Amino acid sequence: MLGPISRIILRLIVGFLVGKAVFSAEDGNALSSDPEIAALIEMALASAIWAGTEGWYWLAKRLGWAT
Repeated sequence: MLGPISRIILRLIVGFLVGKAVFSAEDGNALSSDPEIAALIEMALASAIWAGTEGWYWLAKRLGWAT
């Protein structure tokens, strides 16, 4: 499920950077179609979800909520 989301985020970031003239259109195309960069973004999203889950659990334990 995170694969398509990571590719969409990658295209948005690359589109923004090409629009701001940080990258050329050819470089942007190469970055947005690179599967390794998409995998890195997918791992970053998974890490953020994991950190949010663990943070919520820690907060629930600290405030005495049901866990």
